[in-house]
Amino acid sequence: MNLIRTLNKPLTAACIWRPTHYSMLALGMILILSPISTGCADNSDVSESSLEPSSVVALAQAHAHNDYYHGRPLLDALDQGFGSVEADIYRVDNALLVAHDLDKTRPDRTLQALYLEPLAQRARTNNFQIHRGLPTFYLLIDIKSDAQSTYEILDPLLATYSDVLTQFTDAGVRTGAVTVVLSGNRPTAQVAAQEIRWCGVDGRLSDLQDPTQLPPATL
Repeated sequence: MNLIRTLNKPLTAACIWRPTHYSMLALGMILILSPISTGCADNSDVSESSLEPSSVVALAQAHAHNDYYHGRPLLDALDQGFGSVEADIYRVDNALLVAHDLDKTRPDRTLQALYLEPLAQRARTNNFQIHRGLPTFYLLIDIKSDAQSTYEILDPLLATYSDVLTQFTDAGVRTGAVTVVLSGNRPTAQVAAQEIRWCGVDGRLSDLQDPTQLPPATL
C-alpha cells in the first residue's frame, strides 16, 4: 500500500509515503535487498523474453531495492514478475548515471539506458502493460545528487516517455504503464509547482506531521 500526500493542491500526487523496512513488511510489502556486487552489470544483453510479459505471476508488492546490482538490471526483476524497482542516480554533467556511489558511476550506465528505455519498449509492444494484470509498474528513482539541478534534466527526460508514464495534474491522475516516484534528495517544491507532472515524490513520516499539508491519499 502506497500513500501520497497532496501538498497544497487537490490530486497533486506530489508525495508518496515510503514506510520503513519493518512497516513495509507489516503492510504486506515484500522488500528485496539486492546483494552488493563488486562488478558493474548492464542490460546490453536484453533478451526477447525480457521484452514480453512472461508466464510468471505479477507480484505487485515485490520491490527490488538497489536493483542495479543485479546481473541484469531491471530485467531480472521483470522476469520474476516484480512490480517495483529502485535505481539511484547522480547528475554528472548533463547525464543521469545509475550507481549507489558517485565514484562507481559509468557513462554507459544511464537511467535512460538501464530503465526508461527498456520499460518503454516493453510497454509499447505489450498493450502498454509491463505485466499482464498489473495496473502500473513502480520505478523509484533515488536522487543522490543535488535535487534541483538533477530534476532540471530529469523532468524533460521523463516527458519524452509521456505515452508510458503516469501523469499527475490538478484535475486528477492518469495511470500509465509505469509510475515514477522520486526519493532521496527530493525536488518537492519543483514538482508541486508544475501543472503537469510525470512523477510523484517520496514522502516521509515527518511530512505527515506538517499541519499545512493535506492528509495522505492512496495512489
